[in-house]
Amino acid sequence: MRGGSVATPEPSSSEQRKSGVLEFATLLVGMAQRIALSICVQLLSSNVRSRQPLRSVRVVSLLAVAIFFLFLENTSAVGATAR
Repeated sequence: MRGGSVATPEPSSSEQRKSGVLEFATLLVGMAQRIALSICVQLLSSNVRSRQPLRSVRVVSLLAVAIFFLFLENTSAVGATAR
């Protein structure tokens, strides 16, 4: 027995293209999720601003919305694999 390492085969160019397209699609989906989340928070905050006359109620409402979205974001990644 020799102490050398076993060479792994290089992926073919079609496999590299597929993984490249998959990476690109994953990045686009992630960007779309962030944009959608940002738009939702902005719409909710403008709604709270227009309906609540008291500043303290607005601050508490916006903090609750922020905590809710953080909870959603963290729980959506529960089944995801780490890279």
